[in-house]
Amino acid sequence: MRAPTLGTASPLSGAWPFAVLLFLLVGAHSLLETARDSLFLRTQPLSRLPWVYLAVAVAVLAVTPAQAWLMRRKTGALAMATTLLVTTALTTSFWAAAPNPLAVNAFYVWTALFSSLVFAQFWLGPAEAFDAGQAKRVFGFIGAGGLFGAVAGAAAAKLILMTSPPRALLLVSAALTLVAAMVAGVWRCPSQRPGSAVPEVSVLQAVPRDAMKDPYLRLLTVLALVPAVAATLVDYVFKTTVAAQVLPKNIPGVIANAYVAQSVLALAVELLAVRFLLGSEGVTRSLFLLPVALLAAVTGFAVASTVFLAMCLKIVDGGLRPSLHRVSTELLYVPVPPARRRLLLPSIETVGQRGGQSAASLLLLLIQNLAAAPALAAVAIAGAAVGWLEVIRALRSRYVQLFREQLARGRVAAVGLPRLDLEVAETLVAALGSSETREVITSMDLLVRYGRPRLVPTLILYHPDAAVVRAAMAHFESSQRSDVDALLPFLLKHADEWVRATAVRRWVTAGRPADELRKLSEDPSPLVRATALVALSGAVGGVDLVAQLQATARNGSVAERRAMAHAIADAPRSDLRQVFEALFDGKDLETHRELIRSALRLVTGDAARFIPKLGALLAEPELRSVARDALVAIGEPALEWLAEQLRSAETPFLVGREIPGTLARFPHERAAPILLERILSPRGGLARFRALRALNQIRRETPNVAFQRSDLEKALSIELSTVFKDRALRLAASPFGGTNASEGPAGALLLGILEGKESLAIERVFRVLQLIFPRERVEHISLALRSRRSDLRAAAAELLFELMRPPWREAVLAVVEPDALSVESVRAPWSLSELQRPELFISALLGQSSEVIRVLAVYFAGERGWVETLPVLRAASMAMNQENSALVSDAISQLEHTEQRLHG
Repeated sequence: MRAPTLGTASPLSGAWPFAVLLFLLVGAHSLLETARDSLFLRTQPLSRLPWVYLAVAVAVLAVTPAQAWLMRRKTGALAMATTLLVTTALTTSFWAAAPNPLAVNAFYVWTALFSSLVFAQFWLGPAEAFDAGQAKRVFGFIGAGGLFGAVAGAAAAKLILMTSPPRALLLVSAALTLVAAMVAGVWRCPSQRPGSAVPEVSVLQAVPRDAMKDPYLRLLTVLALVPAVAATLVDYVFKTTVAAQVLPKNIPGVIANAYVAQSVLALAVELLAVRFLLGSEGVTRSLFLLPVALLAAVTGFAVASTVFLAMCLKIVDGGLRPSLHRVSTELLYVPVPPARRRLLLPSIETVGQRGGQSAASLLLLLIQNLAAAPALAAVAIAGAAVGWLEVIRALRSRYVQLFREQLARGRVAAVGLPRLDLEVAETLVAALGSSETREVITSMDLLVRYGRPRLVPTLILYHPDAAVVRAAMAHFESSQRSDVDALLPFLLKHADEWVRATAVRRWVTAGRPADELRKLSEDPSPLVRATALVALSGAVGGVDLVAQLQATARNGSVAERRAMAHAIADAPRSDLRQVFEALFDGKDLETHRELIRSALRLVTGDAARFIPKLGALLAEPELRSVARDALVAIGEPALEWLAEQLRSAETPFLVGREIPGTLARFPHERAAPILLERILSPRGGLARFRALRALNQIRRETPNVAFQRSDLEKALSIELSTVFKDRALRLAASPFGGTNASEGPAGALLLGILEGKESLAIERVFRVLQLIFPRERVEHISLALRSRRSDLRAAAAELLFELMRPPWREAVLAVVEPDALSVESVRAPWSLSELQRPELFISALLGQSSEVIRVLAVYFAGERGWVETLPVLRAASMAMNQENSALVSDAISQLEHTEQRLHG
C-alpha cells in the first residue's frame, strides 16, 4: 500500500487500503476466536484451560523475539503478504486436524500467535506509509476499520454456526486471510525499514532497569499487569459457566452471541463515547470506568451465577477494553519523553499482559480442582478490580506531576510562601534587627507580601543605613500610620536626599502645614528643592511658586530639570501642565522618562495634550516601553491618534513601525479593526508585517476577536501579489548578482536586498494564513517548508493543500516554489520576459518604496552603461528629493557621455 501522493490525494484515500486490510484481518481473527472457544469447550475438559492460558503466554514471549529478528533481516514490499499466506496455510491445516484434541489445544495457542504476529506487522505498514502529521488524521480511521471488522466477523460467525459446525469458521477465516494477503500484495504494503521501529520484546531488558526505577513507569507496568489478570479470569469464568450450564450443541451459538455483543459495544464506545469521556472527564478518570463496570458485573455474577450474567461480564470486559481503556492507556504515555516512550511502551505492554496472563494461569491451576473454582475466580476478579482502581488513583497524581515538571522545565517556577505562623512571624521580625542590610530589607518585603506591614516597627526609620530607610518609607508610603507621621520632622533632616523628599510628600498628605516646608525650598539637593516647591505650589497662594517652577523647567540645569520631573511624577497635578510642557521641550531622556511616569498617573484630558510628544518617544528605544504604557493609560484619545498616524503616509518611519506593537496593548476589540485596516493597504511592507504580527498576538491572547474572512483574503491577495512582484525582480536581477569586481558592486547588493524583500513577503503570507486558520500551527508549516528534510517539506505542502481551497490553494503552493511566478488567481505585475528589457527593469526598481533600492537602481544602470534607461532616469529625477535627484543627475550625465562615445 502506497502512501498518498502529494498534492493528488487526501491522506484518507491512502488509508483506505489499510482500513480494508485491517477489516479483513480483525474479521478473520474474530472468526478464529469464536471457533477456538467453541471447539475447546465442546471437546476439552475445563481443567486444561489454565494450561492453555499459560502456554499462550509462553508461546508469545518465545515467538516475538524471533519475529523481531526476522523482521530486521527480511524486509520488503511483499513481507506482509508472505506472512498472511503462511498464516492462511496454518489455519487451513488446523481445519483439517481440528477433531484431534491435541490439535484443538494447539489451535487455541495459534489464535494468540495470529494476533501477535499479524497485527504487530500490520501496524508497521501505516507507520511507514504516513508521517506523524498524517498518522494523527488516519490512524483513527484505520482503527475504525478494525472495529467494524470485529463486528462483521462476530456476526458472520453467528450466521455460519446456525447451519455449520465450528470447524467451518476456520475455512472462512483462512479465506479472509487469503484475501487480505492479496490486498497487501496488490497495494504493496510497506514493511519495516531497518531501525525504524522496535518490535515488542526486543527491548524487554530495558523494563527492569528503567520501569522499576521510575515510579510512574512502575505504575504503568502494574496497570498493564492487573487488567491482564482480570481479563484472563473473566475469560475463565465465562467459559466455565457456559460449559457447565449450556448444552454442548448450543455452546457455539452462545459464544458467537457474546463476541457479537462485545464487538458492537466496542464499536459504539469508540465512535460515541471515547471522545466525550476523554474531553469531559480526562484520561485518568476515564480509566475508572472499566474496573468499576467489572466490579459491578462480577458482583452480580457472585449473587447469581447464571450464563446471562457471565456473558454480561465478558461483554463488559471485551467491549470497554479495546476501546476506551486502550485509548486512555496510550494517552498515559504522552508525558513520557518520546525516546523513552518508543523504547518502553512495547516492552511494558508485553511484560504486563503476558505476565498477568501467566499469574492468572498459575492461580487457576491452584483452584481449578475445587468445587467453588468459578466463585473463587469471581472473587479474584473483584480483588483485581479493586487493586486496579488503587493503581489508577496512585497513577493520577504521578500523571499530573509529570506535566507540572514539563511546565517547570519550560519556565521559572514561582516559589510559594510558607504559611505565616507565629514562628515564621517571629523569625521575620527578629531579622529586622540584623546587621545585614539585605536581610533587613528582605524581611520587610516578606512581611508586606504576607499582608502584615504593621509588623514592621516605626523604629526601623532610625536605621543607620539609608537603603533600609528608603525601603521602609516605600512600604509606608501607601499606608496611613500616625507613628510614621510623628517621625516626619526627624526625617526632614535625614542625610539622604531621597528620604527627605519622601518625607516632604508625606508631610503634605498627612495634613501638616505646608508653610513649614518653605525652608526646604532652598535645600542643597535639587530633588528636595523640587519636591518642596511642587508641594508648596499646591497650597493656597502657590501661584508664584508655579511660575518659579516654569522658569526652572525652561532655564534650569539638567539636574534641576530631572529633579523637577521626578517630583511632578511622584505627585502629578493637572495645574502643572505648563511646567510639564516646558520640561517636555527638552531633549534629556531621563527627564522624559519621569514625565512619562507622571502621564501614567495623571490620566486626564490634560495628559491627552501630550499624546503627540509621547508618540514621538516611540522612536526612542530607551523610552519606548514607558511611552507605550503612558499611551495605553491615556486610553481612547491615544488610540485615535495612533490610528490616524498608522493611516498617514507622512508619519515618520521610526515612529510608524512601532505603532502596531503599541496598538496591540490596547483593548483588542478596539485595536484589531485598526490593524486589520492597515494590512488591507498595500503601502509599506514593514508596517504591514508588524501589523500582522500584532494581529496574530491579539488572536492568540483573545481568540474570540472575529475577523471578516473576505478582509483576510484581500490581505492575502496583497501579500501574494507582493511575493510574485518581488520574485520577478529577484529573478531578473539574478544574472547580475555575481561577485566579479569589474562589474561593480551594485548588482550583488541589489540581488541581496531583493531576496530579503521576497523572504519577508513570504513570511507575511504565512502570518495572514495564521489569521485565517487560527487553530493551525502555521509557523510550523513555514519552518518545515524551509527544512532540509524532504519529508517535512512534503508534509507541510500537503497540509497547505488540505487547508486551502481554490483559487488560494494554487497561489499559496506557488509561493513555496522558489521560481514560481504566476498562478490562475494572482499574477506578478510584470512578466519575467518584460523585465529582461533594461528600461522596464530599472523602471520597476525606481517604482519601489525602498529608497535604498531606488538609489541602487540608479548606480546599477550607470555601472551597466544602459543608455536606453536615460528616459526613465530623467523622469525619475523630477520626482526625487534634492539629494537623490543629484545622484540621478550624475548617473544621467555618465550615461549621456557613454551614449555620445558609442555613437561617435
